[in-house]
Amino acid sequence: MSKLLIKKISFGSFIKLCSASSFCIGLAMGLILFIISLFGGPVYANLWTIQYTGITAGIINIFLMPVLMAIMGIFFGIFAYLPSVLALKVFKGAKVRCEFEYPTSISSPQPSEAFPPNNE
Repeated sequence: MSKLLIKKISFGSFIKLCSASSFCIGLAMGLILFIISLFGGPVYANLWTIQYTGITAGIINIFLMPVLMAIMGIFFGIFAYLPSVLALKVFKGAKVRCEFEYPTSISSPQPSEAFPPNNE
């Protein structure tokens, strides 16, 4: 894993990040609700005027929760973009440990040239 310092992030990338992370949270919530429904817990799913309960609601939640959470993540990203950009400026970036690739279609510096080794 490499360290990456994020100093700026575009609006579209921030929205994608918020939406993708919200989708994953929604998937986890849907799976948890499905497991709870398997053990007879009180799980509900409302689709317009129809209310489902039990295992049927658990199955619906597996598919419905990620979509709803991704939509909510888009709205969250719209409102959280400016405060996040301000925080990146105030704290002079954010260090992230990640694996990444350089696109092969554009000429870019080699990883060793772009990011000198950090001995932390």
